[in-house]
This record gives sequence, structure tokens and C-alpha cells, in this order.
Amino acid sequence: MRPSQTIPEISPMRDRLLLIAAIATPLILAFMAVPAEAAENGWLRGSCESGSGIYRWSDGNRYEGGCRNNSFEGRGTLYLNNGDRYEGSFSRDAKNGSGTYHFANGYRFEGQFRNGKRNGRGTLYRSNGERYIGNYQEDRKAGQGSYYFLNGDRYEGNWTADLFAGQGSYYYNNSDEYAG
Repeated sequence: MRPSQTIPEISPMRDRLLLIAAIATPLILAFMAVPAEAAENGWLRGSCESGSGIYRWSDGNRYEGGCRNNSFEGRGTLYLNNGDRYEGSFSRDAKNGSGTYHFANGYRFEGQFRNGKRNGRGTLYRSNGERYIGNYQEDRKAGQGSYYFLNGDRYEGNWTADLFAGQGSYYYNNSDEYAG
């Protein structure tokens, strides 16, 4: 048997293998490649030494903004993997000072934060048009506040743990009023 006779028999098999390798190699590499930022926590851009940057956690949460002394400081934006977003002041890695929290359900809170929670004066806008203007303590309505209902009614008075409590007045949209 001459070598030239074996080439036609081997060539179709070789061509198929080369074609399979040409198609499979990029697919295999694409599935094997995992971006470093998705695999672990860390700075994608900048660092605490640079004064600002982008930090990403392995769960998909991301912070963009100021940094000092190895903690988030100053203005920044925190994107949460549940769709929520906070834009505002940070101190010691937590929401502190004034800011706006956008909830994934369409609600929006504008006001004061302390140690990562709503504390102090603020306004909560609900997606249906209702709103609360008043005080918060530990992420809950507390103290004096007013709630404006979609139908035109409103409550003005004391709150405890997100509920009407103590003295307050309820004003109906037909001008009736209940105080107590």
C-alpha cells in the first residue's frame, strides 16, 4: 500500500475532527471563563487607597462611590441584587446621613439614615401614590408623622413601629374628622 492511498481515507476523519475542535473549543472556553468579579468579593475599579471606586460582592451586590480608611465613606450608590438601590451618604460602611432608597417594588424613601437604617425625618413614596412624611426610628415609622391615602384621607399624629399609636387625627376626604 502506498502512502497516497491512505490519505483519502484519513482526510475526511481528520476534517471532521478539526471541525468539531473548531466549534467546541470556543464553547468550552466560554463556559470555563468566569469573570473574576463574579467569583469573589473585591474592587473592580479603584480602591480605598484611591478615594473612590467600585466594589462588588460575590452575590452581585455592588457599591460605587467614596472610600476612606478601608470603609465606604462620603457619597455613593449601593446596588442590591434584589433590585433595590440606595444613593446617598455613607460612613463606616453603612448608610449614614441623607439619601434616597429606591425599592424594587416601586417605593422610594428620601430622608435620613443612621447605621444603615431609616432614622430621623423622611418621606416614603408608595408606588400607588400614597405617601408618609414624618419620623423614623430603626427603619420604622415612629413619633410624629402624616400619612396621605390615595382616596384623599390623611392621618396626622403619633406612630409606633409603623402603626398609628397614641394621639392623632384622621381627616376624611369628605371633610369629616376624627381626633383621639
